[in-house]
Amino acid sequence: MCAALNAGKTLSDCKSIVDKATEERAQQREEWKQKREERKAEKPDGKVYTEAEVADLIKRVIAGDKEAMDIVNAMGKAA
Repeated sequence: MCAALNAGKTLSDCKSIVDKATEERAQQREEWKQKREERKAEKPDGKVYTEAEVADLIKRVIAGDKEAMDIVNAMGKAA
């Protein structure tokens, strides 16, 4: 803005510059939001297990825990 005013631009010209920049930023923000939503849609649904949960699940399966076996079998079907 300072450079435009120092170059002799009118306040109307400066307002147009600001309006254009604001419009461009709004468009970029919308594009960013859309890309973010697309990335969210690409993420897999379902539970994400921690390393400790997986280790516990494995121990339970080895011990013969039916519930743990059902969870592991369901994981295999989802993949």
